[in-house]
Amino acid sequence: MRIRTFDDVEAFHHRVAHLIQTDPVIYSVMATNLARARRRSQEDALWFTIDDGPTVIAAAMWTPPYPVHLSFGEPELASALARHLLSQDMRPPGVAGVSPAVSSFARFWREEVGDTTETVMDQRLFTVDEVIESETVPGTPRRSRPSDLDLASGWGAAFQVEAMGTEPARKDDFTDRLADGALWLWEDEDRRVSMTFASKVSSGVSRISYVYTPPEHRRRGYAGALVAAVSRYILSAGSRPVLFTDLANPTSNHIYQELGYRPVADFSHVVFTASGASSD
Repeated sequence: MRIRTFDDVEAFHHRVAHLIQTDPVIYSVMATNLARARRRSQEDALWFTIDDGPTVIAAAMWTPPYPVHLSFGEPELASALARHLLSQDMRPPGVAGVSPAVSSFARFWREEVGDTTETVMDQRLFTVDEVIESETVPGTPRRSRPSDLDLASGWGAAFQVEAMGTEPARKDDFTDRLADGALWLWEDEDRRVSMTFASKVSSGVSRISYVYTPPEHRRRGYAGALVAAVSRYILSAGSRPVLFTDLANPTSNHIYQELGYRPVADFSHVVFTASGASSD
């Protein structure tokens, strides 16, 4: 087994394109980030392959300030990658990805580096083949317009604080994302009441995220109706929609399964804190 590090996104893409196609749903996070990096260079991004002879068997990425992302589930490959990063004096702030691999990587980091590790989110990846008709919800979906940008940026920041417990990594983080996909809104009587984002299709997959309804418009079915409409749109174009749910939020898990979404795999996000560092 050999682990290779790439700072050339095109070289990495050439190396892993076939691997991503073997399971584009599991590799959807990597695929969308890779496509974004090819459109707009990120100089500090690093990409990793795990090779068995001439064959790439797994891949990972690190796009600071975010954690290392593991697009595979094998624990032994994760610990090998962690050992490789440590040998190169690379110190990521955490690890995210398929849960068994994340657990193995975090365990290695805790035991070998001495950092404390904390799981900050457990998620489930879902996909859908056919959207189930649901109850009628007042309003209609539409694609965003330039005049929606200020509202959407505020909602995007609110979503990140509420769903992830953190401020956006950069002030323009959500605005940047709009260039990499389509923002959708649900309108009811000319009021914008809910939003979601669908990434550009990559390897036949579009990832739905940033599903957000402000508190004053919740419990009326807007978010579910919008996700259903966007999912149908993606399917009608011949692509596959995927989305992540927070396992701590039973409501969203239930709603999406009612729409026909089925679970694929569990993902986790673990953060590292250097031993002796302040938690303030």
